[in-house]
Amino acid sequence: MRLQSFWRFTSSYLVSHSITIRVAVRTIFAVLLIMTLAMRSHADTRLPGNDTRTEELVITYPHPSGDQAYDNRINYFIELLELAIRTAGRPCRLAAYQVPMTTAGRSRQNIQQGHYDVAWMHTSVDLERTLQPVRVPLLKGLIGWRLFFIREQDTEKFAHIKTLQELSKQIAGQGYDYPDNIILEASHLALRTGLHRNNVLQMLLKNRVDYFPRSITEIYDEWRVFGEPGLAIERSLALKYPSAFYFFVAKDNVELAELLNRGLQKAIISGEFDKVFNRYFGDIIARSNLSSRTILSIPHPTLSATIPLEKPEYWFDPVSISPR
Repeated sequence: MRLQSFWRFTSSYLVSHSITIRVAVRTIFAVLLIMTLAMRSHADTRLPGNDTRTEELVITYPHPSGDQAYDNRINYFIELLELAIRTAGRPCRLAAYQVPMTTAGRSRQNIQQGHYDVAWMHTSVDLERTLQPVRVPLLKGLIGWRLFFIREQDTEKFAHIKTLQELSKQIAGQGYDYPDNIILEASHLALRTGLHRNNVLQMLLKNRVDYFPRSITEIYDEWRVFGEPGLAIERSLALKYPSAFYFFVAKDNVELAELLNRGLQKAIISGEFDKVFNRYFGDIIARSNLSSRTILSIPHPTLSATIPLEKPEYWFDPVSISPR
């Protein structure tokens, strides 16, 4: 009897309160929906491209040591990295990972193994298969503008060279693992390789090669550090081909790749990118005196189809550059 009374009471209570419960549930749902829409509306008012996350992102990068000839270029890449993360609008902190001067292959392994997050490297199809490039040319293609170390006694000989066919009669010296070896060979330029830069310079002095092509961003710093009697920087020629240095990150580090791309793009639009570029390389470019040189252009046979050649703001223009 008592059990029957309990069930009658329970049924009566649920019926009498069912409307109240449904109203409460609907009210709670409506409040949650309004809060969600309000948060989304607030998010949509953010400035395009700004990152409003407040947690600090620690980004590690290599800081090579042991080669004074590269100090200027290393400092340039680090300053661009700082500019990119500052402009992207995300709280970040850079941390240097001390390494000796290393090859692109070793740097790729270091990124894949997590020793550091980002590095700057000369792009290649193979490198882009294994790492994620941030496709903004950090040197504005200046890595593909090459001047020559020659023997001082050969100055007059090179002054008479005006064509690729004439240059092909001379032997270029290169490091055995340089990514531009295939570029020179594809244009039928004679080539002999050595172990590393200093080795190739000695090959030049010992008449085993006739010239050593170096980027405008490298050659004057290398001359300052390694120049010695018998060597000279050739004054009448420049070799040019399309190429790029990118920031590279691990394939799965999409967040960092997007952050760096966003920051670099905004820096290009604001003009800050070019200010840094001109401060580091404006005087060097002026010293190269490109307007008085014969420019020999050659193609890049393995150039990635994704390289943004269609964007003039990404590339060095000899006409527009001005010393700082």
